[in-house]
Amino acid sequence: WLWGRDARLAALLGAAALVPVAALVVLGWLGATVHTRYACPSMYGWLLLAAIGLTAIYDKLRRDAGFALAATAPAIVLASVLVSNLIYYTGGYGHRERWREAAGYIQRHRVEGELVLADFVPLHIARYYLGTDDVHPLRFAFTEEDLAGYEAPAWLLVHGSAPTMIDRDEALPASLDLRAYFSHRTYQPYSSVHVYFFDPDG
Repeated sequence: WLWGRDARLAALLGAAALVPVAALVVLGWLGATVHTRYACPSMYGWLLLAAIGLTAIYDKLRRDAGFALAATAPAIVLASVLVSNLIYYTGGYGHRERWREAAGYIQRHRVEGELVLADFVPLHIARYYLGTDDVHPLRFAFTEEDLAGYEAPAWLLVHGSAPTMIDRDEALPASLDLRAYFSHRTYQPYSSVHVYFFDPDG
């Protein structure tokens, strides 16, 4: 519809919507660490295209079929946005119940002297629920060599990644023992909370 009326604008908006996404696909294919949030520049192009498309659909349906049917198109889009926001805000870091349960598991099983390590955001959450600042940051690129430097047993609190992101489990040493799993029961952006245990004595 837009291409037939303003091809230059359609081309610019199409490029704005697709180039950032294509760039991430290429960078990911080349092995670079990319994240879905880095595609945010494409949102403006997609939003403008959606607004123009919805306006065209609404105007045509209102002329041909009346207001009630015309209103269904924007209603579907708004409903999908609301559902997406609901999933996002209850499925990610905002779902504190799973973090509380994971910290409670560590608290019940942890023996005095055992370390607690956590990802960046879980670091602060763990400190809050465990009631102590004695929780150490866990680097993302955490290797077997890093693990070998710990002489005391350690608990690790990490988020499990949804299929749209890098799998956190693959970035952790294989020798860790998965002790507990707390599912968010949602798809995006983080699917679960994992509790691992490391025993230097095997």
